[in-house]
Amino acid sequence: AVVSTQSTGASEEEIAAEPFLELPEICYDIAWEDANRDNNWGNCVNITTDSTHRYVTSNSVPDSYYNPYCPLGRGYGYCIDLEYELGRCMFPNLTCGVENSPEVLGPGATTYGDVWVPNVNYYKIKLNGNPTLSDRPGDMYAAGPVDALKTMSPALGVAINGIPILGPNDAGDISIDEAGLQLACGGHVTPPLSLIDSSNYPQGAAPTAPIYHYHKAPSCLEPFTQDYKAISRGSTPNKHGKLTGWAMDGFGMYTYQDHGGETPVVDECGGHFGSVEEGGDVVYHYHVRAFVPYTIACQGPALGKCQDKQGVTDYCHYGCGADVCVQPGTDESKLRSYLSQWNDTWLDSYTINNFNEQCNSPTEETEEYFGPFPDDRKQGPGPGPGPHDRNGPNNKKGPNNKKGPNNKKGPNNKKGRGGSGKMHQNRKLKAGNQEAEELPVSMELHMVGHLHDQQLKWTTGGYSQCNCDGLCYCFGSFIY
Repeated sequence: AVVSTQSTGASEEEIAAEPFLELPEICYDIAWEDANRDNNWGNCVNITTDSTHRYVTSNSVPDSYYNPYCPLGRGYGYCIDLEYELGRCMFPNLTCGVENSPEVLGPGATTYGDVWVPNVNYYKIKLNGNPTLSDRPGDMYAAGPVDALKTMSPALGVAINGIPILGPNDAGDISIDEAGLQLACGGHVTPPLSLIDSSNYPQGAAPTAPIYHYHKAPSCLEPFTQDYKAISRGSTPNKHGKLTGWAMDGFGMYTYQDHGGETPVVDECGGHFGSVEEGGDVVYHYHVRAFVPYTIACQGPALGKCQDKQGVTDYCHYGCGADVCVQPGTDESKLRSYLSQWNDTWLDSYTINNFNEQCNSPTEETEEYFGPFPDDRKQGPGPGPGPHDRNGPNNKKGPNNKKGPNNKKGPNNKKGRGGSGKMHQNRKLKAGNQEAEELPVSMELHMVGHLHDQQLKWTTGGYSQCNCDGLCYCFGSFIY
């Protein structure tokens, strides 16, 4: 990854001065071909804490199976064409997975691709990050400014299994998905560089064996796999996401969803204020996502200044339209109590999204329903009715749109709030200060759109629900 000047790795002297626990020698002797489920796939990690910090020692081996890997295919190099065009190829003249790879490239190179080699790394991270620091937001890779240490300089954090988490980009500062890199479990290895002449390579290509690391959501970790199960087998996708790791600033990184399975309302860095346990205290924390920046784009809160902390490429999230992002439904008294341990007036200096309303309930201002058939109703995922006038959770059963608690009575099945009826031509969907006009289109999709940056053009036959921050969940026919 492209690394800032704030993210250089800690020296041996700095590490020796800290209370890191060492790993058994076997953790560094394990070879890829000997890793299996009985030895935790070779993974070793030791995590200890004192009164202020968390100390992580890891052999940088994943706790899941890893196939030999070539980023662009066996017999190809390590840079995409765009990186050559922009002069950003960090690993020129290397070919992955050829017959003489082990002899030419060294440990970790095989004739079928690259595999991990154990590599000790250390991370010192504060137990409790401070969201009110005067220099927020921070560079995503920064360690010194947040009283942290790390030996893997491109790491922006570490996962609960001791694997380093890197930024959303490859070495040439192209996002992982734009580069077309396929990452099983969200991670891969650095190129095998043990035998290279570093004088022939751009700055940053150090002579090291392949080191495993994450760029995207570490989806093979238990916090993710737990929710891949059927609900009948213990999955809890309606609960707040589980802890997957820590950013260098001390804030936790959690899986995709918030309480109730809701989408987290996060700032441009990728974090927000809210509780991580049902009824628990409010904290600032991050959520991973399936799209850029995958984890974080800066150390938050963003305060509307994420772009100031970007390098060549801007990886900032959409944000919530305010300086400070708070998950809807958060208890304001708990939020202020949390912030008061540093600065009890900090919150009053910034704009805040409307978090006091439960934004997933229908409102006249932000929601419209459209029924595609005169005498029928289309089933939607929210509090709408079912097909053929069947019962829905907020609409009592009744033929031809009889009156229910959240559905106004109208003749001939006309539209009422919380229900749907005949097609209604030329209606407008409002969200915040924007509105979208219906236009004809012959496409039916499920989509999540954001109205802060673009208008969604709607047709009849659609259902939508917009949160207070302008994030709209759209079901039906539409175009941009």
